[in-house]
Amino acid sequence: MAPQRVQRAAAAKAAKAIKSKISESLEDDMTQENLIVNEFVIKKPNISGSSRAFVARVIPDNPKLAKKGTRNAGKLKQLKDMPIDIFFEITSWLHPLDLLRLSRVSKYFREMFMSKSSKALWIRARRQFNGMPDCPDSISEPQYAALVFENVCQACGVSRAPKFDFVYLVRLCGACHKENVVNGKRLLRLYPKTLDPIILRLMPRECGENYYPGSELPSLADNGSIHRYYQPQFEAIANCLLTLKRGSSAYDTFIDKMKEKAETMIKCNHAIHLWLRQESREKGKDQTENIEQRKASIKAKLLEMGYKQEDFPQDYEPDWYSCLNQPRPLTTRIWKQIKDRLEACLEREKLRKRAQTLRLREHHILIQLRPHYNEVIAQLNGDTLALWVAPLVDITKILEVNSILTNFDTPIEITPQCIQHTLDTLKNDATRLRDITERRLLADLRPIFSQAADGTEVGLPELLDHSYLLRATSFFECPSTCCSDMTYRQPFTYEDILHHIREEPCNRERIGVHIPASRISKKVIRVLGLADDILAKDLPPAFICDCLNPRLVVSSTFSGLIDHLVEDRAWYDDMVENLNDNRDLSLVLHDDHDFDSSPPFVHVRISRQSTPQFEAHNWKPKRWAMQFGCKTCENISSAVTRHRSDRNRSYTFRHGMLENRCFAHHIKTKHQHDPCEEDVMYIDHYQ
Repeated sequence: MAPQRVQRAAAAKAAKAIKSKISESLEDDMTQENLIVNEFVIKKPNISGSSRAFVARVIPDNPKLAKKGTRNAGKLKQLKDMPIDIFFEITSWLHPLDLLRLSRVSKYFREMFMSKSSKALWIRARRQFNGMPDCPDSISEPQYAALVFENVCQACGVSRAPKFDFVYLVRLCGACHKENVVNGKRLLRLYPKTLDPIILRLMPRECGENYYPGSELPSLADNGSIHRYYQPQFEAIANCLLTLKRGSSAYDTFIDKMKEKAETMIKCNHAIHLWLRQESREKGKDQTENIEQRKASIKAKLLEMGYKQEDFPQDYEPDWYSCLNQPRPLTTRIWKQIKDRLEACLEREKLRKRAQTLRLREHHILIQLRPHYNEVIAQLNGDTLALWVAPLVDITKILEVNSILTNFDTPIEITPQCIQHTLDTLKNDATRLRDITERRLLADLRPIFSQAADGTEVGLPELLDHSYLLRATSFFECPSTCCSDMTYRQPFTYEDILHHIREEPCNRERIGVHIPASRISKKVIRVLGLADDILAKDLPPAFICDCLNPRLVVSSTFSGLIDHLVEDRAWYDDMVENLNDNRDLSLVLHDDHDFDSSPPFVHVRISRQSTPQFEAHNWKPKRWAMQFGCKTCENISSAVTRHRSDRNRSYTFRHGMLENRCFAHHIKTKHQHDPCEEDVMYIDHYQ
């Protein structure tokens, strides 16, 4: 949009031109009125500098594309040789948009269709649409047809101009609409304050393409500076008002005529929108009928090919929907294009229904086998074999049950012999899986038990018995994605891992030895002065770690203590491995879980012993945050980075993003000083 000073200068120049013409003529009011009415011409809409008409288009450097075809040359010669009355009779049945396009073919047709003598032809073409309002007096029939039916900006000429407003009888693109339809307050600033504010009630305000033709018409009395108006019309009225003398009869007559014209435009806009909504409803009905006819034709062809009605998709299928729900009638060419897509949809629907039937049959089988399955588990109660029995949902993988499941032609009937065979298979599979897994786990534990906590070699029998799995120093892990991630796996004792794989949907064949936890547990047993071969069930019920980490349960079990030590040791080793060369040597990185320290940092909690608590520092951050990062850790080691992707990222960030209480504990134990604001890295630094 042009600067306001430029627009003010243009408005003043137009008003001065009208005033000079009046000064040269008679001074009576009637002469002024006639001159003003004659000079009241709304100029064309302004072209926006942001219009797509000014966008440079890349012309391909291809002579074949640049060469124009001549195959249509001379095709319209027969129309020119046709008698004029027959030609007009034929063209009167054309759509108004077709008449517009025909008038642009040549100068001959333009002179014929754009002359005043062809008005009856345009009226007859328009009356093919029942209920279409008559053409307004201020525009011609071709202009009316272009406004209603064409989608071209009447300012810059680009296609796809969705901003039409029949109250101004103009269609614009988005950029030109923004240029020409302006807020009333901004328009008033373009003219001197002597301009009568009544001008805003002499012209209709913006209605837009989303105007809803309600029961009441927009009132001119409600117009205000907050509304938007058509700037060329505003400028034309403003120039006339500034020229006429306020209070004269010509001034009052001009105001009355402008109000009458504005009300006429509002009624015209209302009538056109009512007709467009009616046309849209009728067009929607026609499209619905065409879609239903297309659906019926496609389904009839599929039935001829041997498909059945139940084979058609019942739920939403994108390809099926796009092929059927179109208003275009089915032709031979279209059928060839969509036939393969429809057959692929029917095949997918067949597989979906088969999978749905399979799930229902599986559900019925499991309902019948559940009581017998629970009976087997109850019989094995107290035996670890019960923990190795496959879950109920895995029964369908047994060959005999699977054959019943996948035989869709026969009803589900499970005989007592099938039930007994299934239960025997479950027990045998559980026994075999237990024996294979225990042998593998004992083989993985041999390197750990062959070496004592102090590094000396320990003699072991050729075959390790089952008791080695139950020792307190034997820890295992579940690598399934449902209970671990890429960076950390929780350690379990043997009994805990069996209950875990029983309760969680894990792969029982993939459980393995948690080597870091097993090695650390041997050191803890040595520090506590317990026997190396002590079983997990014989351990004391609770333990205390002197670090008093708030995230660690105060009276922790042995498994919880080992989990805490494994995580902390992995973090410390990663920090030491990635020390910065240019770090501040005055910064401390303390290992508060050193097994060689004296006195030891872990203790057995004696019954009724009062448990010490970590004394939280009274430091408070300047900013509120749910978590804090440690800037000291980042200065010491490159392991604490904002965008790490290796497997140790979790360890570093568990001490890199902490809650308030845990952050104070981290600074106090790992860096050996009270927390301060210089240690804080707020969480938004990581994002």
